Amino acid sequence: MLDPLMLLSIALELGVFILLALAVWKGKGELLGLSFTFLVYVFYDATRALSLDVPTIFSSIAFMLASWAALWSAWQLYSHKSE
Repeated sequence: MLDPLMLLSIALELGVFILLALAVWKGKGELLGLSFTFLVYVFYDATRALSLDVPTIFSSIAFMLASWAALWSAWQLYSHKSE
């Protein structure tokens, strides 16, 4: 049986991903990195919840890319000039 707390976590991460993806779709490109980061979180937690065997190197690379993507988004938000 799946852990209810893990399912709640996945649902929240998926909700954040969907909202960020919709914002990107509406032209908020600076949120693309954060959207990708939450997609990685959903994938990682889903594979753990389903006890799927994902190679450690794959998870490590995915989290490294997610961290770079979040950093890029943060930089875009920081340097974005208000109109």
